Amino acid sequence: MSDVVQLEDRVVVKPEDLHLLRFHSLDQIRGILERYDALDIPKVHRNVFMEHLTSRRDAWFIEVADVGLIYLTFVVPRINANLNVLFWDGKLTRDRREAVKSVLVTAFDLYELPRISAACPVTNMPLRQMLNKIGFVLEGVARKGYVEPDGTYVDLVMFGVLDEEAKTWPALRVTTITSE
Repeated sequence: MSDVVQLEDRVVVKPEDLHLLRFHSLDQIRGILERYDALDIPKVHRNVFMEHLTSRRDAWFIEVADVGLIYLTFVVPRINANLNVLFWDGKLTRDRREAVKSVLVTAFDLYELPRISAACPVTNMPLRQMLNKIGFVLEGVARKGYVEPDGTYVDLVMFGVLDEEAKTWPALRVTTITSE
């Protein structure tokens, strides 16, 4: 586990806290799934998450110290990828936005992506605001594109960021992401 600095009741994520997620035991997978199940945020079904986590070859997971995961799904090099973020305490503070940007800049380079997409339920205002602050652009709405846990259909807001937009961000590439 990486060192995490506590400041004013806030976890500060540092660049050296970003690591490619590698499994060393079934207990590690079980622990991530338990944390995922405990999250009280809009999220994909547990089985979909578990498939991406354990068996899909088009997913790329970055562990953020012990505070969460930033991961891409449906990665098609030179085409597109979908951004997903999970912070176990649900906080989307500035340092975490910077961590997401670091992962995105690295992914653009690593997979030669022209764009990265993100989607979230219209009801998830904190995530929508985070995506805007990072630099994602609202691209559209899929009506009734998401099913809430209670079975209610809500709109899914679609965002995207292009590689040339990410190149305007400060130098955020983190080399520790691609190796341990």
